[in-house]
Amino acid sequence: MSLSLVINSLIAITGILNNKKSKNKLNVKIKANDFLLILIPIFFIFKSLNITILFFGIITIIYFTKINVFVDLDKKIYQKNLKKLITYWPLIFITSILSFILFGNFEAQEIVYKIKMNEKIFLLFFSSIIIAPIFEEIFFRGIIYTVLKKRIGVLFSIILSSIFFSIIHSNIYSFGVLFIVGLICAIEFERTNKIINTIFIHSQFNLIMFFLIIIK
Repeated sequence: MSLSLVINSLIAITGILNNKKSKNKLNVKIKANDFLLILIPIFFIFKSLNITILFFGIITIIYFTKINVFVDLDKKIYQKNLKKLITYWPLIFITSILSFILFGNFEAQEIVYKIKMNEKIFLLFFSSIIIAPIFEEIFFRGIIYTVLKKRIGVLFSIILSSIFFSIIHSNIYSFGVLFIVGLICAIEFERTNKIINTIFIHSQFNLIMFFLIIIK
C-alpha cells in the first residue's frame, strides 16, 4: 500500500469519525504567503548559532499577532486528543522497531541522554511537554504546512512538512518515528484546522516518550 493511499485513508477515516463540529477548537486562520518559506533557511541559520529557541519564540509571537483566534476549550480536549494518539500508536510502535533494526547502532538524540542522566530534568520536562509542542506545531503545521499546501496541495505538503520536521531534529535513529508523528499532526491539522489539537497530540507523545526513557 502506497504512503499516499495510507495518508488519504487516514484523513478520510478521521474525517468520518469526527464529522460533527466540536466546541473544543482553537480556530486558526493565517494567510499563506509564499515568502514565509524563507523561514526555512533562516531557521538553519539560528540552529547553527544554537539559538533555535529564540527563532521559535519570535515566530510564535508573530504568529499570534497575525491570526484570528477563538478559544472555547472543552474540558475533555486532552482526553480526546490522547485517544487520537493511541489510535495511531501501533504505527509509531512499528516504526520504532524498524528504526531500531536499521539504525540501532546510531546514537539517540542528545536530550535522551540528558533525561537518563537526570540532567536538568525539570527544565527538560517543561521544555519537552509545553514549550517544544507549542513552538514546533506553530512553525511546522501552522506556517510551513499552510504555505506548502497552497503551493503543492495537501498530500505532498503533509509528507514534505513531516520530512522537514524530522530533519531538524538531526538524528537518523529517531527520524522515522518523528516523521510519523509529523504525519499525524499534519493530518489532524488538515482535518480540523485547529492548531490546539496538534499541540496536544505532540505534547502527549513527548510526555509518553519522556517517561519511557526514564523507566528504561
